[in-house]
Amino acid sequence: MQWDSIFFALKLSNIITQELPKRISTEEESEILSLLCKVHELEIEKVEMQSNALLKEHEVEKAQKNQSRLCPP
Repeated sequence: MQWDSIFFALKLSNIITQELPKRISTEEESEILSLLCKVHELEIEKVEMQSNALLKEHEVEKAQKNQSRLCPP
Protein backbone atom coordinates (compact mmCIF):
# COMPACT_ATOMS: atom_id res chain seq x y z
CA MET A 1 0.00 0.00 0.00
CA GLN A 2 2.79 2.43 0.89
CA TRP A 3 4.54 1.72 -2.42
CA ASP A 4 1.32 2.61 -4.27
CA SER A 5 1.33 5.99 -2.52
CA ILE A 6 4.98 6.57 -3.38
CA PHE A 7 4.40 5.56 -7.01
CA PHE A 8 1.38 7.87 -7.22
CA ALA A 9 3.36 10.76 -5.71
CA LEU A 10 6.19 10.24 -8.19
CA LYS A 11 3.77 10.06 -11.11
CA LEU A 12 1.96 13.19 -9.96
CA SER A 13 5.27 14.97 -9.46
CA ASN A 14 6.27 14.14 -13.03
CA ILE A 15 2.97 15.44 -14.41
CA ILE A 16 3.22 18.64 -12.39
CA THR A 17 6.85 19.14 -13.39
CA GLN A 18 5.92 18.80 -17.07
CA GLU A 19 2.66 20.75 -17.13
CA LEU A 20 3.06 23.68 -14.75
CA PRO A 21 6.04 25.30 -16.49
CA LYS A 22 3.78 25.79 -19.51
CA ARG A 23 1.49 27.94 -17.35
CA ILE A 24 4.16 29.96 -15.57
CA SER A 25 4.54 33.53 -16.79
CA THR A 26 7.31 35.07 -14.70
CA GLU A 27 10.80 34.09 -13.63
CA GLU A 28 9.77 34.43 -9.97
CA GLU A 29 6.86 32.01 -10.45
CA SER A 30 9.22 29.63 -12.19
CA GLU A 31 11.67 29.78 -9.27
CA ILE A 32 8.86 29.14 -6.77
CA LEU A 33 7.67 26.16 -8.78
CA SER A 34 11.18 24.79 -8.96
CA LEU A 35 11.61 25.07 -5.20
CA LEU A 36 8.22 23.46 -4.53
CA CYS A 37 9.11 20.54 -6.80
CA LYS A 38 12.40 20.10 -4.96
CA VAL A 39 10.59 20.09 -1.60
CA HIS A 40 8.25 17.38 -2.83
CA GLU A 41 11.12 15.32 -4.22
CA LEU A 42 12.89 15.54 -0.86
CA GLU A 43 9.70 14.54 0.97
CA ILE A 44 9.39 11.47 -1.27
CA GLU A 45 13.03 10.57 -0.65
CA LYS A 46 12.44 10.95 3.10
CA VAL A 47 9.47 8.56 2.97
CA GLU A 48 11.52 6.06 0.97
CA MET A 49 14.37 6.23 3.50
CA GLN A 50 11.94 5.81 6.40
CA SER A 51 10.40 2.82 4.67
CA ASN A 52 13.80 1.24 4.08
CA ALA A 53 14.78 1.85 7.71
CA LEU A 54 11.59 0.16 8.93
CA LEU A 55 12.20 -2.81 6.65
CA LYS A 56 15.76 -3.18 7.93
CA GLU A 57 14.58 -2.84 11.54
CA HIS A 58 12.01 -5.56 10.94
CA GLU A 59 14.64 -7.84 9.41
CA VAL A 60 16.97 -7.31 12.39
CA GLU A 61 14.16 -8.07 14.86
CA LYS A 62 13.23 -11.16 12.87
CA ALA A 63 16.85 -12.36 12.86
CA GLN A 64 17.14 -11.73 16.61
CA LYS A 65 13.97 -13.74 17.28
CA ASN A 66 15.25 -16.59 15.12
CA GLN A 67 18.59 -16.54 16.90
CA SER A 68 16.95 -16.56 20.35
CA ARG A 69 14.86 -19.56 19.35
CA LEU A 70 17.91 -21.43 18.12
CA CYS A 71 20.14 -20.44 21.06
CA PRO A 72 18.06 -19.97 24.21
CA PRO A 73 19.85 -18.34 27.17
